[in-house]
Amino acid sequence: MEKLIKRIVKYILDSKFKDFEDVIVTKMKPTYAQDSDDDSSIYYNVYCVIDGEKFFDGDSSSWGTIKDSIRDAIKMSGIRNNVNIYIRFSDEK
Repeated sequence: MEKLIKRIVKYILDSKFKDFEDVIVTKMKPTYAQDSDDDSSIYYNVYCVIDGEKFFDGDSSSWGTIKDSIRDAIKMSGIRNNVNIYIRFSDEK
């Protein structure tokens, strides 16, 4: 599932927001569901990687639009799990 989410997010970013460098997707299962085999409790963290200077020099106010576009595309693909979307700056130490 992580590969599918990454492909969807990379497609959105490559087609509309070209300044992003990479996408990292991680999977987590809440502690209350550790013993459960139910995949619906799994949630995914999506990190969109960009250089901090590019982000803040550009139109950083469009981050909400970017997140909405990603969420809509993921939902339209049929993924019903909770997906959290974050920004990660590649120039952070």
